[in-house]
Amino acid sequence: MEPVSDKGLSTRILALFIFTTSVLIFQGVYNIFSLDGVNNSITKVYDSVSQVSIVSSEISLPISELRQLSMGLVLAPNDALREELKVNVNQLQKKTDLQLRDGAGVVFASAEASRLYGNILSAWKGYSLAVDVTKAYVNEGVRIAAFISVTAHEKKMYDRVTLAVGAYNAYQVKISTETFKAAQENARLAFWAVVITTVVEVLILKAILAYVINLVRKYVAERRKHAEEVKSKRQVMEESIRLKKSLRERVEADEKLRHLRNYLSNIINSMPSVLIGVDLEGNVTQWNSGAVEETGISAEEALGQPLSKPFPRLSDEMQRVRDAIDSRQKQVVPQQQYEQNGVTRLSEMTIYPLATNGVEGAVIRLDDITEKNANELVLRRAQKMEAIGQLTGGIAHDFNNILGIVIGNLELLKLSIHENEKAQERIDSALKGAERGADITRKLLQFSRHKVKESEPVDINTILEGMDELVAKSLTVSIEVNTDLTEGVWPVNIDAGDFEDSILNLSLNAKDAMPDGGCLNIETSNKVLDQSYVSCNPGSKTGEYVMVSVGDSGIGMNDETKNSVFEPFFSTKKLGRGTGLGLSMVYSFVERSGGHINIYSEVGKGTTFNIFLPRAVVETPNVTSPKNSSSEMPGGTETILVVDDEDALLDIAKDYLNYLGYTVVTASNAEQAVKILEETDSIDMVFSDIIMPGDMDGYSLAGYIHEKYPEYKILLASGFAKKGGELIAGTNDYLTKLAEGRLHKPYNQAELAIAVRRVLDDDV
Repeated sequence: MEPVSDKGLSTRILALFIFTTSVLIFQGVYNIFSLDGVNNSITKVYDSVSQVSIVSSEISLPISELRQLSMGLVLAPNDALREELKVNVNQLQKKTDLQLRDGAGVVFASAEASRLYGNILSAWKGYSLAVDVTKAYVNEGVRIAAFISVTAHEKKMYDRVTLAVGAYNAYQVKISTETFKAAQENARLAFWAVVITTVVEVLILKAILAYVINLVRKYVAERRKHAEEVKSKRQVMEESIRLKKSLRERVEADEKLRHLRNYLSNIINSMPSVLIGVDLEGNVTQWNSGAVEETGISAEEALGQPLSKPFPRLSDEMQRVRDAIDSRQKQVVPQQQYEQNGVTRLSEMTIYPLATNGVEGAVIRLDDITEKNANELVLRRAQKMEAIGQLTGGIAHDFNNILGIVIGNLELLKLSIHENEKAQERIDSALKGAERGADITRKLLQFSRHKVKESEPVDINTILEGMDELVAKSLTVSIEVNTDLTEGVWPVNIDAGDFEDSILNLSLNAKDAMPDGGCLNIETSNKVLDQSYVSCNPGSKTGEYVMVSVGDSGIGMNDETKNSVFEPFFSTKKLGRGTGLGLSMVYSFVERSGGHINIYSEVGKGTTFNIFLPRAVVETPNVTSPKNSSSEMPGGTETILVVDDEDALLDIAKDYLNYLGYTVVTASNAEQAVKILEETDSIDMVFSDIIMPGDMDGYSLAGYIHEKYPEYKILLASGFAKKGGELIAGTNDYLTKLAEGRLHKPYNQAELAIAVRRVLDDDV
């Protein structure tokens, strides 16, 4: 066979396909005509049998029934029965006559069938007249001779009808038999036609398939031979390209490796800690710039040497290094004391075992904590020096809190019964006495501090910006410090030194709450506290404040700890790790400054201290207070579901929103809120606290609502710092967005009105 090209192979296969298709079409057409003849014969048989059935059911049966009724009419024993049978005879006679005249639905296939059916119709007319004679005979009375004559005549006419019907049915059966035989002959011919054409088709397809297979085999052999020639040439070219590519990749890999080594080396050398790598034998494998600065020995001199040679004071720690490598666990030595240039210094050593990519050893990190330890010692010493004063101040604080409750309730009582002048006088008298007690407690508080300092208007942001380095040095390297200082905060009348001590105390407290590292967030903002907030927070006052939030992502506090945290000498730290006076000093400073402090905390998620310092009364032409006029607050008519576990805050939020025109539904926990949402579809927005008891907090509730009711708007509220709220929300983008836009507690009516309207009008 000649070699076949791609085009030639396609042409031949197409021709074979057309030929095969033509054969199949011809066979199909032939089979259709053969089967159509069989189908016509079967149809004729069915029509004949159907006509026999119709004649039997529509003609024979009614005539037979008429015969029985006629005979019953003659033999009826009484007139009543005769009348009833006469009615039945008349009805059946008319029905049968109508059936015969309409043809009983019979379709005549031949003239003979039509003639035979005409005989039935003629015989019926005779029989119908005989029945009429019988009915007349019944009316004339009984006469034996006439009875015999009438019944004999009717019997004769009935037999004539029966014979006519039998002749017609016999003809139809004959036609059916003949047609059925013709159908059998057609079916036999069709069967053999299908068999013959199928055999021919199989033979033709077999021949075609053999030809195609032979053709394809030849084509494949030619293509394989050509492919082998091309492959041989391509292998030579690919080998050349591969060698070039391998060489280029090797050069690029060496360059990347060099860049990565330099990058990692820069990172290691830029760290303030001393970082030393050792192998299982204790030989130095890594030596950063901190180690060079500490020992004066270069990396080239130290690498490959036993650790005890370039760093003699670590020679006693090699057993600890081996223990860390064997146990695959980090080893920490909190304090190591050593002499350097005649000065006693302290360092913290951490050993990290290495066992990756076949490399075993350890990394030793040394951090100089001399300055940090000195700062802590100075702070603890100052706390202890103030302990006696705090004992006196503690009594004054307790008494001042009692007076605050008395004064607050007296003022609320005065507002509620302002129409009773006599009661007003008694309340004013009680307020004067309480204020005298407050003057006494203020004097005791002034006595409780170790020395009196003058306060002056200061800018909180300026002080915090100047403390960045001090706060960072007081913390471990694993703690990230974030600041968010609002521009244009109001000045406050405080002692700057006491404020710095308070921030430092809170930072150290946050450090202890984050032993494994975390985030410390410091924020500032302006706040206006109203009477509703004051009623829920005894000791606070209405007015304009600068809020300083110090939050951490640490272990958090339970309610028992939060209630005792400001008590002198109270501490959750191990013995010797603190005096328990740090937060008491913060509380004392805030109280002396005329402000107050709130704690928002959740176990396992973090704690935020919110310090409220009163705005100083100075000329600040560039700073304006937020407007709280009720006429300028936005309102609405939507329905809002408020969720909070604090009943007092729940009532305040409800009153605020009702005053603004909203319809308010309340729930005291997330589970109750879910039940309300399932029972009603009229809610437009959900305003929920974040920190709530139970299995579902504000974030869980928000996630559930967003998934099941995505059309509902959501506003969250919390006392956590902004960064803290984002950490609690986790990696969920939707919850993080809610945390960023949450309403910070405490809030006044204007802040709530603006926040609610902003969320409701947001189309996103």
